[in-house]
Amino acid sequence: MKRTVLAGALALLVAAQAEAAPWALGSGRFFARAGYQGTRSTTLAAPDGTQFDIPRFVTDDLDVSLGYGLDDRFTLTANLPVLRSSDLADDPDELVRESGFGDVQVGLEAQLLRRGLWAFGARILVQAPTGDAERADGLQPTGSGVWEGDLAFSAGTPLWNGKGFALVEVGYRYRGGGLEDAFIFSTQIGYLPTPRVTLAMGLRGNQPFAYPDGFVGGGALTGVGNGVTYVNYGPSVTIKIAAALGLELGVEGTFHARNIATGTLFRAALTFSR
Repeated sequence: MKRTVLAGALALLVAAQAEAAPWALGSGRFFARAGYQGTRSTTLAAPDGTQFDIPRFVTDDLDVSLGYGLDDRFTLTANLPVLRSSDLADDPDELVRESGFGDVQVGLEAQLLRRGLWAFGARILVQAPTGDAERADGLQPTGSGVWEGDLAFSAGTPLWNGKGFALVEVGYRYRGGGLEDAFIFSTQIGYLPTPRVTLAMGLRGNQPFAYPDGFVGGGALTGVGNGVTYVNYGPSVTIKIAAALGLELGVEGTFHARNIATGTLFRAALTFSR
């Protein structure tokens, strides 16, 4: 009975994750996620860390994420940034709404080993510069304009006899074109009050290893410029609405930010798994 509960908890967890987790999706299994993410901001964290009040700035992003279990250890992933859209309510309205396709990501996740209730994994991800880095003279880009890549390792375990979970991931983010590489991290703890509902609290961030000397220019409101820094935190809920369908809702705040417009971030997504 205990193993059944744990297996059910892990299956729901894997289906709920938009990013990597140490548990494999499973041989022949398929996962799809159609998600919206939007930010509402009136504060710009400049490249040097100084914060300024700005007119209301909004972003509206749409993504389709896919995952396929190659076998019981490896999962192939892809993220298609269908829409990157942003608008600044400046007066006069010089920075109009800019919209376009973003930077495509493809990756491979691996469940490396199991030790008791703990699972350990790794992922490698490559991001292609398919977006437009020059929108609004670089202030509202839909992509970074360079090749990027992540190498990250994760660990996770169920908690409370399968009624919860904890996971952590740390890694290295490579950025081409002379942009500063970064340390990336995320952690999440969750609780399942019912077999259909997962409540979670998460923390994730991006911290460059260095900042260029005299780094005061090159700002990008959408947060894909050089030296972008952030730590996001917030709650989420995942609801299993049918055998293969799920609904994700979440909200995040930001602190310790540079070269990004900071504000409340809202997330919503529909997921499908089989």
